[in-house]
Amino acid sequence: MEELYDRTGMILAGRYRITELLGAGSMGSVWVAEQLALRTQVVVKFREELLIGADGEESAARFLREARTLASVRHRNVVELFEVGTADTGEPYLIMEKLKGQTLGALLAARRTLPLAEAFALFSGIARGLEAVHAAGIVHRDVKPDNIFLVAQEDDGPPIPKLLDFGLARGTELGGGGLSSKITRAGRAVGTPGYMPSEQVRGLADLDERVDVYALAATFYEMLAAACPVEGESLTDVLIATATDGPTPLDAHRPDYAGPLTMALMRGLAVDRDSRYPTMRAMRERLAKVIGEWETQGVTLPPAAHAATPPAVRSGPPPIPPAARIPARTTERPVINPPDGPRLRVPRPRRASGEG
Repeated sequence: MEELYDRTGMILAGRYRITELLGAGSMGSVWVAEQLALRTQVVVKFREELLIGADGEESAARFLREARTLASVRHRNVVELFEVGTADTGEPYLIMEKLKGQTLGALLAARRTLPLAEAFALFSGIARGLEAVHAAGIVHRDVKPDNIFLVAQEDDGPPIPKLLDFGLARGTELGGGGLSSKITRAGRAVGTPGYMPSEQVRGLADLDERVDVYALAATFYEMLAAACPVEGESLTDVLIATATDGPTPLDAHRPDYAGPLTMALMRGLAVDRDSRYPTMRAMRERLAKVIGEWETQGVTLPPAAHAATPPAVRSGPPPIPPAARIPARTTERPVINPPDGPRLRVPRPRRASGEG
């Protein structure tokens, strides 16, 4: 396992002192820090050279893009960025709000499914956050339960969902060839299998907000069905099925959702993006209308599904064996918070130019 710098006790910008490591992710490490004047806690995300390897330039561009993305969006359902800087050791960092609660992925691991009303409230909050993201000209490209944080409320009210991890987000430019990216190359897919639509699996360059429409629809589907829309015996099976056969209808898992709800949700999961909702708002409003009509007709909304013997883990894309290789057009996302924990080593500040 790669070693990480032990940043405990490091002072950033004269205002923040790092107190503990939270974990290591695809682009770097995440730490808790204290704002010295206010005695409040924040989260610091570093871009770690040790974890990036040969992909350094592209990763640096993604890191800066994440900062610019968060700075351009202010919404209650999107994590808030406070500051960007560079440590004495040379690594750039982001300082963000520290959230109390758990991810949607953790909630589903414990409960498997959610009642329709609860699931739709979470879906609707993230949809509104993504509407703000899309209005800023940004596509997230990695919406999934593990990137949705449920912020606990002090009055024990329903949690507020917030969208996390904009490391794969990108701005869009309208040019002669439509929407394009200067960083991500055609033929290379970036995202999480199981939540990626067919065009993302195929590594197309002209991705737009319909990528996020599919991913959030897949997340809503999982909240209701305890399964991903596309599953298979192997990662390759999932990728092929995503681009060809498409998702399993929701009512195959939940017959009580047959009819308008299944039809409305499956439109968001269409293999052909031109058959999907054109915008996040269109999908949110259509699902709200279907569920609202259900309620006005006096129909009791279906509860969460319960299995006689719940599995130890929630359903989802099959795990990737250590020796498995992902096809050339996909990218495996590193595991967050490795079970053994990263090893730490003390950083050395960069020497000034001319030092012996």
